[in-house]
Parts: sequence; structure tokens; C-alpha cells
Amino acid sequence: MRVFLDEVKCDITAGTVGAAIAEAANVAESNGRLVVEVAVDGEAWDQNRLDALTEKDASADEVRLQTADPGDLARQALADADTTLVDTDAFQRSAAELIERDDFEAAMERLATSLQGWQDVQAAVGLVAELTNIDLDSIEVCGGSVDAIIQALDERLRLVRSALVSQDPIGLSDTLHYELPDVVAAWRELITEMQKCIDANNGTSA
Repeated sequence: MRVFLDEVKCDITAGTVGAAIAEAANVAESNGRLVVEVAVDGEAWDQNRLDALTEKDASADEVRLQTADPGDLARQALADADTTLVDTDAFQRSAAELIERDDFEAAMERLATSLQGWQDVQAAVGLVAELTNIDLDSIEVCGGSVDAIIQALDERLRLVRSALVSQDPIGLSDTLHYELPDVVAAWRELITEMQKCIDANNGTSA
């Protein structure tokens, strides 16, 4: 089985696809890089396929892996998260305005998109912190801790859920229009501080 890492043939002897991927990933990690793409006999494998043990146990003629620098991945993830926050803020404000115009169906669509945005941002922050060994407890945001802005978001989202359950459009509109924008600003500041940590440590640690 031929194994290529970033187009360079590796001196790896593996009997299965899974073993080849694991060994090549170890080589990449020893060079400070992460595997981001895998192709087996010319066919790209997604994460679901990589997780399928029966296929990983299979053999192949050729396995090719592409890698990336963790710092570059983290910077891109944070840039994407910042864009998501900007969009989320816009969707929240739009939802509030639509509620005030009694257009609840359109408002709920905007709200659903904004809630998904918050999930994506939180996932990205957690992933980047793990990827680059950033200690979130060491970061100060808006004069406080990261834990404080996490709690602030949780509290605002609880207010949103409560307003939805109690069918309180005024309370919902007020939360979206007046309570959440400051939370968005705090999370954008967190992303900026995380980017500074990555840059200060060459994208490898914090």
C-alpha cells in the first residue's frame, strides 16, 4: 500500500487503510501538522467513512493525506466565527423588528438561524481552544472572565426560551434588541483575544 503525505511518499508499511491513516497522522503530528483530507484510491473519505471500522480495516492500493498547520486552521475557524457573530447579530435585530411588525413567522425563521449561529460559534471557540491549547481562563474579556460571558449568553438564551414558552412577544423582542447585542460584542472580543494568543505563540500553543 502506497501512502502519501502532502504528495510525499511515506516510508510506511501498513496492512489496512486504518493503520496507514493512523501512522501517517502520527508523522504529521510529529511535524506539528494535522490531517485535514484523506483520499483512498482516489476517492475522498469524509469523517463518517473514516469512522467506519469495517472500511478502515480494508486494504487499498493508495492512501493520500493532506495536512494543515493547526494555527492556520484556528485562525480561519475564528475568522468564520466572527463572521457568524456579525450575521447572528443582524438576524437577532431583524427578528425583533419583525416581531414588532407582528410578522411572527418570518421572525421565527431569523431567530432559528441566530440560535444555530450561537451553537456554531460556541463549538468553534471550544475547538480552537483545544486545538491550540489556549487556556480560556487566562483571557480577560470586557473586564471579566470568559466564564462570565458564557454565563451571560446562557442567561439571555434562557430569556429567549422563556419568552417563547410564555408567548411573550414583547419580552422576546426586548431580549433580542437590547440584551443580546452586548453579548455579541463580548464574544467578538473573545475571538479577538484568542487570535492574539495564537499569533503570540505562532499558532501552536498559548
